[in-house]
Amino acid sequence: MLRVVRCLRSAARSARARPLGASHGVTVTSSPAANALAFSTRAETTARNAADVRDLLRTRLSLTDAEVDKVERHGPRGARSTIEPKLGWLQRRLGLDAAHLGKMVVTLPALLGHSVKDNVAAKLDWLQDRLDLDAAQLKQMVVALPPLLSLSVENNMAPKLDWLQKRLDLGDAQLRTLVMRFPKLLGYSVEDNFSPRLDWLQRRLDLDDAGLRTMVLRKPQALAYSVEDKMVPTLDWLQLRL
Repeated sequence: MLRVVRCLRSAARSARARPLGASHGVTVTSSPAANALAFSTRAETTARNAADVRDLLRTRLSLTDAEVDKVERHGPRGARSTIEPKLGWLQRRLGLDAAHLGKMVVTLPALLGHSVKDNVAAKLDWLQDRLDLDAAQLKQMVVALPPLLSLSVENNMAPKLDWLQKRLDLGDAQLRTLVMRFPKLLGYSVEDNFSPRLDWLQRRLDLDDAGLRTMVLRKPQALAYSVEDKMVPTLDWLQLRL
């Protein structure tokens, strides 16, 4: 009798552990209706999040529908609850008004997907420390070139600034002046832009290192000029005229 009771208890435990229908050899699967309902719920949530973010961009940043469309096409998908605090942090950290913040977001929609803690905050702190910038100078630089917040410090900005400082024998204040006058230089390549252009200018104008440094500090945009399309014809024209 004791053995029978034990067998009955064991069978009851096994039945409770198996999904409904398993004791009858039936495979339990989600129904098409349940799958459709789950998909519909996710789609509705995504659509609601997108509508909330569009409303935020229009009201908080005064963006036009065309600008909101651009941000939506190129920016990350997210919820208002994650994007709104990020906008607030950027506005406070850089002292931005709505127009400047809106310009940054439209220029760099991916900014909305960057982590403040792990990405943006660290880059802003590094730039401010490396170039000894005050709050107004940092704001000016970032507003002029929002994509710099997508550049790697270790693989891009740090080696680029070190190279320029060494190549032109710049002091810290001179390096700051150079970058402040032309923040977009941070988006150019040493190998493809700076090095060949500086070498060409030095040879073509027969400049010593001090002369090259003076010229670049006065006209940092020269680092972005094409040698073949801009500098060669301009200098040839000046020689003929003078």
